[in-house]
Amino acid sequence: MPNLDAALEAFGREPGTTLRRVGWVPQEIRGNPPLVGLVGRRRGGAFDDEGLPVGPVEERDYPVAADRDRPCLVHGVRLIARGARKTVALVRMKETYFSDASPLSLEIATRDRAAADELLDFVKRHAARHSVYRGSVISLDLDRLGRPNGEGDQLGIQFHAFPEVPAADLVLPAAVRAVLVQNTLTFVARRPALLRAGQDQRRGLLFHGPPGTGKTLAVRYLTRALPGHTTLLVAGENLYHVAAHFRLARILAPTLLVFEDVDLIAEERGSPTASLSHTFLNSLLNEMDGLKGDAEITVVLTTNRPDTLEPALAARPGRIDQAIEFPLPDAECRRRLFAVHGRGLDVHLAREAEWIDRTEGASPAFIKELFRRAAVEAAGAPGLPAAGGDGAPADAAGAGAPGLRVGDRELEVALRELTLSGGGLTQRLLGFGSDRAHEGRRAKA
Repeated sequence: MPNLDAALEAFGREPGTTLRRVGWVPQEIRGNPPLVGLVGRRRGGAFDDEGLPVGPVEERDYPVAADRDRPCLVHGVRLIARGARKTVALVRMKETYFSDASPLSLEIATRDRAAADELLDFVKRHAARHSVYRGSVISLDLDRLGRPNGEGDQLGIQFHAFPEVPAADLVLPAAVRAVLVQNTLTFVARRPALLRAGQDQRRGLLFHGPPGTGKTLAVRYLTRALPGHTTLLVAGENLYHVAAHFRLARILAPTLLVFEDVDLIAEERGSPTASLSHTFLNSLLNEMDGLKGDAEITVVLTTNRPDTLEPALAARPGRIDQAIEFPLPDAECRRRLFAVHGRGLDVHLAREAEWIDRTEGASPAFIKELFRRAAVEAAGAPGLPAAGGDGAPADAAGAGAPGLRVGDRELEVALRELTLSGGGLTQRLLGFGSDRAHEGRRAKA
């Protein structure tokens, strides 16, 4: 709706063109009668309001960014004059609370076919060139499609505003970072040369590794780092609507199309739940195979369980060009993560080398939570016992406040809470190491 509304208004600003908006009583268009029939009710001719039950021009706000809406005409027509050509344009959306279908249509009434063709051509070009979705991070909210009282865009588009991820905050081993950059930023920068040479511009990547190792963070980094790209996120139940997402990705290209936790629909055909996802898996494989060579679409699949994926998805050319493993951080990466998550705190660790060693097998997500809880302990938040166990809170300074001092004692309390009080489930949820890492820690003890 926002793209169509903006295109029609832009047409009205063209040299030699006038545009007037006329509202009418919504009941007059009940049952979706054809526009020609509505215009024919006007006794004085197509541009005379007399005889038509005219009402106020009604607008509805539609999202055009995560924090901005655009008012769009919903009950009314646009009367357009361009020289001797006169046109009536109606944007119609069938609203229903009982169906996910929400067809959006542009209807034109005119005596001059050339006028209709001229308007349609302009709208298509303007909507493609100036789409409000282009360059944004969006997802399809198919559950609310066509439900005007639901949250988000009635057309099922939701915008997302993620904080920028500086390159320094994406802590990865040098070899992994090099592969990631080569297959995303470098590849995109070289697309023009590839196009001239007749080489494919499409790209299929698989991000895999234990939970909390930076796969999602890498995606968020790429949403800002890839110039001019629209990011389309696909997760949860939306994974089963593969074709709709590929269609939108083609329209908004260049596109970063991200399927998160793709193992939910791409398990091996021999697995117990494979029969439920077989159709959707075929749809995903067919869409990836069907991308044209000049499609400026980078498809990223993420998973914590690469061993369960369909072998054809992970290995066959044309589907996945590069698998990138996000490992648990080594000692150097853990040292860098301490610096990243200690930013804004007054960190004084007398036993930093020991902490680097003790967090072997911890994911970046675990280290982030370790420092957050240490900051809460340092702030003396109500309900948290002091390190001595007497239950008396320290002086409150506000978690994350400038100068909040975090030392060995605060990390000790935080680690004890995460590994002992939280139990194995908390460790697994935050990604505290593999079996190998736990065995290594027990051997050192």
